[in-house]
Amino acid sequence: MVDAVCADDQFTREERALVIQLAGLLDLGDLEVEGLLAAAQARVTTVAEGVELKPGGLVVFTGFPEARKAQLRVVAEARGLVVWPAVKKGVAAVIAQDPGSGSGKARKPREYGIPVVGDGVLRVAVPRGSSGLSDQDPSQRT
Repeated sequence: MVDAVCADDQFTREERALVIQLAGLLDLGDLEVEGLLAAAQARVTTVAEGVELKPGGLVVFTGFPEARKAQLRVVAEARGLVVWPAVKKGVAAVIAQDPGSGSGKARKPREYGIPVVGDGVLRVAVPRGSSGLSDQDPSQRT
């Protein structure tokens, strides 16, 4: 599997998601998945780890104290992102205090191919002043 995704000397976000999905089908544990991802990254010269967060994109926070989560919510919403309360298909990224965590809220997105990243992604992901702020409370959406 790692040989196939590294054949072009690049490891993209899509290939990362494919490795995670295939590992899930093979019922591999979190440590084995992380080992496969590390092996793939070590074999290539280009690792495209960027998370593309666009205005209107859904993000979920996990592992942060409530005060920090409130600060991050302000930053995310100012960049046009929509903070969602739980992981579901369609979430652009899970922003975790510990992106390597094996918690359920960090494990589920990996099964969906959703990147789990640190809060640094908010500093560079979406240009300031972008539109896309939502008036609707995410808990009221279907």
